[in-house]
Amino acid sequence: MKRSIPWLLLVVLLVAAGAWYLLDREPTETHPSVVALPTVEEPPEPPPAQYPVEELVTAEAEPEPEPEPLPALGDSDPLVAEAAAGLIGPEALGTLFVTEQFINRLVATVDSLASRQVPALIMPIQPVPGKFQVASEGEETFIGAENADRYAPLVELLAGTDTEAMVAAYLRFYPLFQQAYEELGYQDAHFNDRVVEVIDLLLATPEPDGPLRLVKPEAVYLYADESLESLAAGQKTLLRMGPEHAARVRAKLREIRAAITAENP
Repeated sequence: MKRSIPWLLLVVLLVAAGAWYLLDREPTETHPSVVALPTVEEPPEPPPAQYPVEELVTAEAEPEPEPEPLPALGDSDPLVAEAAAGLIGPEALGTLFVTEQFINRLVATVDSLASRQVPALIMPIQPVPGKFQVASEGEETFIGAENADRYAPLVELLAGTDTEAMVAAYLRFYPLFQQAYEELGYQDAHFNDRVVEVIDLLLATPEPDGPLRLVKPEAVYLYADESLESLAAGQKTLLRMGPEHAARVRAKLREIRAAITAENP
């Protein structure tokens, strides 16, 4: 199998890209290292995975050559950077990604998408460019329609990526994802189950009709609808990227979920 960055998780990274920047909120000054995490000397036996990755590996008509052994998690950055540069080019790699501690950052970001905020310092992808765009009508303020343009390059990249190739890359790198997830403190859990949970959360994001109204009680904008303001960070970013982009992301999420759970969409 050819080495490649796990494009499966580009979907959730796309959603995460604007999460910390949501409504012009400033990032925190410091954040715990994504590497220096608590460890357990003798972790308990984990329960069976709800969506076991092993069931996704099927016999091939013609066996492929054995893939190159994965490096240790702490030594995986050069492989990830090399693979990413081969796929999107060195310039795009430097623009879009933070390759230092990439897998640790990615796993921590996926796990944080269900929370209220994704800390900027754990993310392996740069925030979307440009400033948050708003529009006013009378005394009311809305997310500007042109704000969706900031997400267009990432959505196009996602939509043009083959789902089968995403899943193949995900399976290739999965042992490192699982190790990084356990180092976050989840010794009794499975990362693939968490990915499915996060995808389901994103798919459950409301789809409001019309522009999204904002309020600004202090220094940052908030959704005027309290039910939207209380959503998780990943869900808020799906709203923020606009209905057309969000629909394309949802379609890809459904394809990926079916692939990593061996279930029909």
